[in-house]
Amino acid sequence: MKNSHDVLLYSCCLLVTLGLSQVQAESITGIWQTIDDETGEPRSVVEIYERDGKIYGDIVKIYPEKDEDPDPICDKCSDHRKDQKIVGMTIIDGLERKGDKWSGSKILDPEKGKSYNCKLWLEDGKLRVRGSVFVFHRTQTWLRMPELNERNGGLTLEEAEQSSNVVNLLVFQDKAENYLIRYPHDWNLKDNTSAGHMIRADITKDKNTGLQIRIHGAVSADFDRYVDSYVEQFVEDMKEHWKGSIRETGRRFEEIGANSGCLVTIVFERKDGTNWFFKQYLWPRKDEVHILQCGTPLESQIENEPILDRIAATFEFLD
Repeated sequence: MKNSHDVLLYSCCLLVTLGLSQVQAESITGIWQTIDDETGEPRSVVEIYERDGKIYGDIVKIYPEKDEDPDPICDKCSDHRKDQKIVGMTIIDGLERKGDKWSGSKILDPEKGKSYNCKLWLEDGKLRVRGSVFVFHRTQTWLRMPELNERNGGLTLEEAEQSSNVVNLLVFQDKAENYLIRYPHDWNLKDNTSAGHMIRADITKDKNTGLQIRIHGAVSADFDRYVDSYVEQFVEDMKEHWKGSIRETGRRFEEIGANSGCLVTIVFERKDGTNWFFKQYLWPRKDEVHILQCGTPLESQIENEPILDRIAATFEFLD
């Protein structure tokens, strides 16, 4: 049996360890995906790091639009960064900690070539980034990318590019901030949130493979019964519109990502000779059910199903 001295020493070590873990969990350093506050779309990946007690931030990757330069320079900058490449550029320069926030220096918007007074703070695990001039300010929400936090023992950017391509996952967050989901950078997103549709977003790889984010409201408190009804209606709709033989091939109630839900697989052999694989991910949430309704040609199931599983595993409720 341990004596009282050993027990006390163990308890002290445990408290110190827990304390360090809490400090690390609340650190703003690491890899963050920036989100445009006007469009809600990801724009870049920024590494925030500490040097000599101050905070700095470098752009390590950008997500250019189709008509934009994939390796742009800051032609609008007026300081030493003029005509320098944006990837690799330091945009947060020497913030100091003041209470639970970091401030006292500038942040650069390389697209406009303008610098603003900057303030950073953590809020519900996200990084709030405020740029201000006089009494006017704008605040963005950046999302942590823990897979790439090399300072905490994760992957480096190069390792991520060579392995799971984590850095190329974009983030979609609905405007009501109910949920977010990550998807491959080379897939297309159509956001229907503002239109108030049941289909909140379409995320597609091509014309045959993709998923829809749906929210069904005023559902029964009995989730099992709801799933029965949902699958029955889905099968009937498919048969009515396309004709053919359709069957449910699997149903499991399990943890999908960070949430408990139900996973349903369906195979549809259409009369036109095409065969389809559908995968439905359903999560109950209060009086709603959030659904990822996914589909791909049956011949592409082996290739695309792991990608769909990976996307579903990133689904996260925010409220």
